[in-house]
Amino acid sequence: MDRTQDIRDRAYQIWIEEGQPTGREREHWEQASRDLDVAGEPEREPATGAAVGGGEKAAATLKGAGKSRKPA
Repeated sequence: MDRTQDIRDRAYQIWIEEGQPTGREREHWEQASRDLDVAGEPEREPATGAAVGGGEKAAATLKGAGKSRKPA
């Protein structure tokens, strides 16, 4: 399948999951595109010495990894 069809399929799945709301086509399309971008990234090995697991704190840290931060 090509990327456009993959996005269309994912957007449809999001639309179904959200109860088939009207007027949110663009939002679903953009979310589907982002989902596919994330899914297409290769898995990364943990950094040396990194603990496995960690729950919500680790997830929050990973969520912000890659965002630029201004020095304090």
